[in-house]
Amino acid sequence: LPLSLIYFLWIVNKEKLILGLVGFIDSYHYLLMMGFYNFSLSVPIFFGALGYWWRYKHQITVKRLGIFYLWLVMTYFSHFQSFFLLVISVSVFGFLTVILFEPNHGESTPGTFACGNSSISWVT
Repeated sequence: LPLSLIYFLWIVNKEKLILGLVGFIDSYHYLLMMGFYNFSLSVPIFFGALGYWWRYKHQITVKRLGIFYLWLVMTYFSHFQSFFLLVISVSVFGFLTVILFEPNHGESTPGTFACGNSSISWVT
């Protein structure tokens, strides 16, 4: 857990790397002590998969997509709740990345989202 959290923070923002020490605190948590080993195994896989996706979200190739699918399969077989959270996280981060941070390419003005021949305003 600590290594996967440090990897994820290193990919997202290197200045916040000190927050990776929280992973050491959460290494021996209540769910692990109660015997939920699969969930405990799925949390590091979740952060590893999320960090991998965040690192290569703009440079997706067939090979990288296959590796990301392997991360998804490992998360699915370790615990479904973490898999479900991973799918939701990647979907939301991907949607927000496209909407908020991508250049407009001349298709829409700032504050609008191009949709076919019309644009939908999301900022008033």
